[in-house]
Amino acid sequence: MVKTGKLFRVGYTGNEIWEMYLLAFPKEKDPVFRDPNSTTHNCNHCNNFIRRYGNIVAINDDYGIETIFDIDLSLNDEYYEAMKSISKLIKSSKVINVFKETYNELKSLLYESCSKSQDTYQLGVAKNVKRYTREEAEKYGVVKPNEIRTFHHFNLQLPRLFIDFSGKSIEKITSDYRRAKQVFKRAMQLENLELVKDLIIQDKKFNDENYIELFEIIIPLKREYDNLPKSKKDNWSWLKSYSFKYTELLDKLIELHYGEINME
Repeated sequence: MVKTGKLFRVGYTGNEIWEMYLLAFPKEKDPVFRDPNSTTHNCNHCNNFIRRYGNIVAINDDYGIETIFDIDLSLNDEYYEAMKSISKLIKSSKVINVFKETYNELKSLLYESCSKSQDTYQLGVAKNVKRYTREEAEKYGVVKPNEIRTFHHFNLQLPRLFIDFSGKSIEKITSDYRRAKQVFKRAMQLENLELVKDLIIQDKKFNDENYIELFEIIIPLKREYDNLPKSKKDNWSWLKSYSFKYTELLDKLIELHYGEINME
């Protein structure tokens, strides 16, 4: 997924995905552990990971969704049903945002001792070791006093490409991406771009290299957009707008299309 260079989030929340995760296990593959009110896979560290990162997706070359739960497992694997169910759930949703993590947030989460020079960053707790007390052994009946167990959790290494070091809030970062996508998709729904281009070139007020370069980019994109099935247009727009550098100019072009330039 990270090889695509762009990661996104879908509409399902991490809490919804976590609930699906627990419900997807057949009872025989998620037995009670220690606490009668909890099960083997009902883990605080895994809960935290799935709530924060479970709805991360990538968009593939065919503009479909890939999830972090698209794991090739055998039918008998204890995680088979859970991974299959979550993957299906997420793929039924729509992309609503980009995914970024901020360096400041990672520092506060304490998954690892991190610095700005790293190539990858830890998301989630990889494992923890617990020694059980006599009181816990008496309470749960499953473990023995002083027994040591190692627990492994959902975690991943995220390349620095997806870490923001600017100090901006994640709300500001993602809202900028959302706006860029909204402006871009609205521009793809415009008609008569060739005519708009000619009118702008004729008008000395708007005849500059930026507009000319913008049209050279968006007219071929518009043709590509028009030839896509409706089901793929939104994901395509997320991809194409991700690093689009002319959002402000495109916004002005949309105003011109509906305002100053009379298409009649």
